[in-house]
Amino acid sequence: MSQAARGPSRALLRPLVLAPAVALAVVGVAALLAAVTSGGAAALGAVAGGVVGVVVLALGAGAVALVARVLPAASLLVALLTYGLQLVLLVVALGSLTAGDVLGSEEVRPWLSGTLVAVVLAWTPAHLVAAVKQRVPVYDAPVNSPNDTSRTDADAGAR
Repeated sequence: MSQAARGPSRALLRPLVLAPAVALAVVGVAALLAAVTSGGAAALGAVAGGVVGVVVLALGAGAVALVARVLPAASLLVALLTYGLQLVLLVVALGSLTAGDVLGSEEVRPWLSGTLVAVVLAWTPAHLVAAVKQRVPVYDAPVNSPNDTSRTDADAGAR
């Protein structure tokens, strides 16, 4: 069964599955590395930074995918507004996470922010690859039926 036969809604979900999967793998590696090198608090910071990044990026990608499905003409505007909102959400989330004692310590902050940056750097190409590989038709090509009296390829060559 081809992707076009499955419908565009399933094709639009590919970036919403691949990108978070890659990002969560990065969070796991960062948490393991933080736990081995700096201890449990650093691993908690790595997980917190990574999960915040994945949640914010997934909400933004989901909102853009929903708008692209419902109202494709507005998808670019929504994507730009979503990008700005994601930046605000990340600043607010990181500010509130680092205000506490556990995630605000000097040894945890680099893991929290470093994992967030790594998640964004992993998410972006994964989302791009998934979006490029999805096959969403731009327009519906007319199908020539046997009873169709419209122009055919042979008619086009005669002119």
